[in-house]
Amino acid sequence: MRIRLSGLEWLFSLGTALVGISLVWAATSKYGAGVSSDSIFYLASADSFAQGKGLLDHEGFPYILWPPLYPVLLGGQQWVTGLTALPGWHTSDRLTPGGLKKSALT
Repeated sequence: MRIRLSGLEWLFSLGTALVGISLVWAATSKYGAGVSSDSIFYLASADSFAQGKGLLDHEGFPYILWPPLYPVLLGGQQWVTGLTALPGWHTSDRLTPGGLKKSALT
């Protein structure tokens, strides 16, 4: 069964999504969403990947404790946009539903 939404329902859905994104952006704009100990490894590995050094943690050891997809995506974003890993992570974290992104990528 397919559900069809009217134009007004689409506008309401879009407005609700934009309000949600705006609230997350406002709530995390000053201090960010927070950086856990795992995030330090993700960000350091993303930096080393973007610099062409491979996936290394903050101490220079190979990144082997977690799957590599998230640091590779952050490092690729850093390489393309020029943003360092933390602002790049902060931006992508605001624009992507956190629970969905983190459960899918890590």
